Amino acid sequence: MFAFSKTRFQHPTTEMLAVYLPFQHLGQDDLSLLQQKSLLQTAKKGATLFKAGSSDDWTYFLVQGEIQLQDTSGNTVLIQAGSEPANSALSNLQPRRYSATARSTIQYIKLDKTLLQNIQPDKPFDFLGDNNVLRATYDSNALFKRIYDDLSKDRLIFPSFADLTTKIRKLMESSDQNIEHILRVIQVDPILSARLIRAANGPLYYGKEAVDSCNKAILRIGLIPAKSLCVSYLLQDAFSKDLKHSHIQKLAMQVWLHSVDVAAIAFVLAHIVKGFNAEQAMLAGLVHDIGALPVLYYADKFPGLLSNPAAVESTMRQLQGEVGAILLKKWRFPPEFITVARESEQWQRQPPSADYCDVVMVAQLHSAVGKKPEGTPRLFEVPALTRLHLTGLTPQHSLRVLDEAHQQIQKAKQLLG
Repeated sequence: MFAFSKTRFQHPTTEMLAVYLPFQHLGQDDLSLLQQKSLLQTAKKGATLFKAGSSDDWTYFLVQGEIQLQDTSGNTVLIQAGSEPANSALSNLQPRRYSATARSTIQYIKLDKTLLQNIQPDKPFDFLGDNNVLRATYDSNALFKRIYDDLSKDRLIFPSFADLTTKIRKLMESSDQNIEHILRVIQVDPILSARLIRAANGPLYYGKEAVDSCNKAILRIGLIPAKSLCVSYLLQDAFSKDLKHSHIQKLAMQVWLHSVDVAAIAFVLAHIVKGFNAEQAMLAGLVHDIGALPVLYYADKFPGLLSNPAAVESTMRQLQGEVGAILLKKWRFPPEFITVARESEQWQRQPPSADYCDVVMVAQLHSAVGKKPEGTPRLFEVPALTRLHLTGLTPQHSLRVLDEAHQQIQKAKQLLG
């Protein structure tokens, strides 16, 4: 019944996939992922792809040639590649209403139907709304306008993120129950391996004997904490590469050091508050300002977009929440981390229950005690404190808690390198 060519396991190009209606809303990163999970196959004239009344796990798209669809009453429809009907999946309802038979040698894309079911168009990117201040900034600030426009068209440029994105995605998608999945990502990177082993032998995890392999390091630290630490190390590298201008480098370092400080305090707070994983809280602290990095990269790469270097920080603050949320989504971070990037400075937010964003928010305010950064509220003014059952943490008490946890915070900072 089937007659396939020997190029059975060839994958379609992203350009091929982008033609079809279900995929036209996808960005390049998502198309690349879909490409890896799709097959480009060939069938000879007379081959049957599926029969009416059957059910299976596949979705088909015609690339080349002509195919005939025939229902159980004998009614037929001819579909040619490149025609409007060919832009949609072939007889996608199941059980199948039609049999599909090649009228010529055909080429087609075959993919798991669950992939198609899970693909949902992203909401159009637009957070200007009726905010007159942001709209005025869009009109007057060339850097803001360039980044916003690139975001809205899903063409945002990220610094050195091709390899970084692949590694982070593999880590985030690896099973939390299978050490082999994580080892496959870590062991191909000698620097990442060395840092994980160093962490396992460090003050927070040190045991009776020193570990000398990634396998032993993960067993000591734990699967989920090890994964969080590796992502943290990759993020640190992202903040130290590809920036040429000294004032941009300085600002990037300030953002990273602030993130490390918040991450370390979040790590300690997660031990005080019930229901949170300390390493996950640390990672949430590290990524809460990750959206600053692409903004700084644009400012560094296109210096002509902004004549006033002092305005770079203002642009960064305005855009980093949305940019960070989009970046973490591309990296396949769980929704709670995306919320952290988007909402960690929305001080009066009211989620239904305490979450990691609350932990990061309170960690930021602890970090700010005695510093008074502009726009930061006082600790007891933030609802997150009540949700975390930390209402007893007055500024004086906060200083005492931080002082008592100083050694633990320093150990957490050492863990982050």
